[in-house]
Amino acid sequence: MDSIDYRRRPADSTPFGYIVITARSANEGFPIEGARVTISEAGEDEAASVVAVTKTDSSGKTERIRVQTPPKYLSENPGTTEPPFASYNVVTEKDGYYTVTNVGMPVYPGVVSVQPVAMVPLEFAGSEELYPTDTDRFTETTPPNL
Repeated sequence: MDSIDYRRRPADSTPFGYIVITARSANEGFPIEGARVTISEAGEDEAASVVAVTKTDSSGKTERIRVQTPPKYLSENPGTTEPPFASYNVVTEKDGYYTVTNVGMPVYPGVVSVQPVAMVPLEFAGSEELYPTDTDRFTETTPPNL
């Protein structure tokens, strides 16, 4: 079997992917306009670097946000130990709603990753036992190594 030099990137690989956030009300399902979305690189470091800050439009969506990913060829060659995707954390917040944090959102090269965010209105929560803080945190599971 031929060895593959992963440091050499083929010309046709795409080292970028895209993120789109769709924020909707959890109880009514209507779009949340003006939600602040902060995207940062996922990692063990709490001071992860912020990649983008934007707001949702009247349909509850952000524009396509371009983010860096590993080269596409990593997903096309079995045996590599590097993941073929990049992981990002997404924080979505709006006055009157619980803040939602998505941790470890996978983004693949050349792909638009759409992350739906269901935002719970503060008045709807009703119980401190159900929602003890004003933040919901969701961790994405690691995609299988294909």
